[in-house]
Amino acid sequence: MSQMRFMFLFAAIFGLVVGCGGGDKVPTGDLGPADTIQSDTAPDTIVPEDVPVGDVQNHDTNVPDVPVGDVPVGDVPVGDVPVGDVPVGDVPVGDVPTDENTPVDNGGDTVTDSVGPVACTTNAECTEEQFCKVNACGEPGLCEPTPALCVVPLISENLCACDGLYYESTCFANMARTNVANGASCGSETTCSDNSGCQELEYCLKSTCGAAEGSCSLKPQMCPITPNPVCGCDGVTYNNACTAAASGANIDSTGAACATVTTCTSDADCTVGFCFKYSCEAAAEGTCETKPPFCLVIGDGVCGCDGNSYTNECLAKKAGVSVDPTGDACDATETCASNADCTSTQYCKKTTCGAAEGVCTAVSIKPCSDVEDAVCGCDGVVYPNACKAAKCRTNTQKIAACTSTDTCSVKDTCLRGDYCLSANCGSGVCMPVPKACETATYQVCGCDDITYKNFCEAAKAGVSIQGEGRCGIL
Repeated sequence: MSQMRFMFLFAAIFGLVVGCGGGDKVPTGDLGPADTIQSDTAPDTIVPEDVPVGDVQNHDTNVPDVPVGDVPVGDVPVGDVPVGDVPVGDVPVGDVPTDENTPVDNGGDTVTDSVGPVACTTNAECTEEQFCKVNACGEPGLCEPTPALCVVPLISENLCACDGLYYESTCFANMARTNVANGASCGSETTCSDNSGCQELEYCLKSTCGAAEGSCSLKPQMCPITPNPVCGCDGVTYNNACTAAASGANIDSTGAACATVTTCTSDADCTVGFCFKYSCEAAAEGTCETKPPFCLVIGDGVCGCDGNSYTNECLAKKAGVSVDPTGDACDATETCASNADCTSTQYCKKTTCGAAEGVCTAVSIKPCSDVEDAVCGCDGVVYPNACKAAKCRTNTQKIAACTSTDTCSVKDTCLRGDYCLSANCGSGVCMPVPKACETATYQVCGCDDITYKNFCEAAKAGVSIQGEGRCGIL
């Protein structure tokens, strides 16, 4: 028994030694063909079996696989992608031309249509945002965008444009949809020595202030409000070259004309313009200045020596009025018996309609509220509110003074001397026709579709009001 055990043990040891012979040899029965591990000797080499369905298979073996979804349309040239590798569903709708008339670039580049400038002879052939750019007035050109903004030139020029007007720069001319080009004519161009030798809307344009002769040119009717002060040959400083030309003044590029200021105490001392002062005293000294043709309607307000408040100094000068820095002129309590004792921009404000005296008060330039709070004017006319009555230079009283119990319609006839006052051009009440009206302009549209100067003038004509403002543009 022991001898047999020994023989079995020897056989087992012998089998083990034979089976492990050859060092690192692995029994072939332990691994199947599918488990054989191959080393990657060519980095990034793409084998068809390694590419998932739908991936782009690139011919360049040194380029990593790139899924179709990661490639922006147009980044991968068509010629590098085998036909059929890119699913149709991955191409955005609209990238593949469907119209037989749509041009196709066989090289795979994106096709873009570029529209060139449109030929033109007038601005009517361009869009509203364009103008017809030409090299010579009256000749064909091309539609180009109209400048939305222009930089004020450091040196102002009067450039003649094809519309017959002068502009400070080519940009400003183009902004007005015109050209500074050959063939432009700005006025009769008649030889002149001063403005008296030109037509009404022209002035004598000279190269220098001392030039003996110039040529008659049109005065600009519109100018930019951008400030770029220039010195006029008349010794006045203008907002810009355009406003100087609009005033019929040439530009002194040296500024010498404005270095000497003409002093004055009254308008009689000025050969040009009026005597502007920073005082309302008759003996105060001022300077001769021309009335500016254009002003900005912004400012903190100034008091004019005429008792009226102006938005800014420029507007006071435009009215030919000196300025009172103290404001006393606008706070003055000048007594009056009627509007005849006040200026045309004031009215005699009274506490009651029957008061013997009142105070000359400036008519406000601010718009009135549209809130209805009817009042009865001392002229017997009904006004929407007290502010609008004051605009018409009329004092007010309680609305009860303008009431009536006699009903009517615009088609009915009231008693002699009365008219039918209606709020809607329909039924109303009979009211007395006013005998006189104050001189004031606050236009209203009557129920007869006629524009009247103010509420009172309409009532005086026996007509009710359908709205404020001119008829047709209410």
